[in-house]
Amino acid sequence: ISSLIERAGGLTLEAYPDGAFFSRDKLRKLEEERLAEAQKVLEKEILVASTAELGSIENPAVLAQLSQAVSNIRATGRLVIDLEGILNESQRDISLENLDSLNIPKKSFDITVIGEVNRQTSHVFFEDKDKNEYIELSGGFTAFADERGSYVVSANGSIRKGSDNAFFRSGVNDLQPGDTIVVPANIRATNRIKTVNELTNIIYQLSVAAAAVSSFNN
Repeated sequence: ISSLIERAGGLTLEAYPDGAFFSRDKLRKLEEERLAEAQKVLEKEILVASTAELGSIENPAVLAQLSQAVSNIRATGRLVIDLEGILNESQRDISLENLDSLNIPKKSFDITVIGEVNRQTSHVFFEDKDKNEYIELSGGFTAFADERGSYVVSANGSIRKGSDNAFFRSGVNDLQPGDTIVVPANIRATNRIKTVNELTNIIYQLSVAAAAVSSFNN
């Protein structure tokens, strides 16, 4: 990667290496397989929810919403990298493969909130605002929100979440420009569909990546 950037003339003054988006074709194909499997699981659970005894699944409507979300997501094949670390040689460089792609955006000055909030949107970044304040600016949690399961996807694609969600209760603002706050859906169900909660995180993480790709193309 470092030699590729050197051949391209280096970074401009407006470049935001923390938001670098590196994608790999074979990872995209793996994501497509995961999405297909997620779709099958969700469709199966929707069928079960429609015939289950009352109380076995509290929020079957959320399953349908997640299934629709999966069908709208396109795999990106993103590989999380520390571009700044690679360039200053504090992180291991990455050998390139055929069809790899690297996009380095201009620095972002917004914070995005997605998932189970009343208004999914982006807000201007302010150093004195914390995660909960941005969630409130997005209309607060919906009835389906998993408040304790909320987390942040950094601009480089990595995920930040403290133990027992202390990250969101600490009152310390460690958000960075370009971060995305994710509020997943709360699926209360039998242990048989425990994997659905895991699928929600996959869906939202891929949504963040897809949104990043979309912003590059605008």
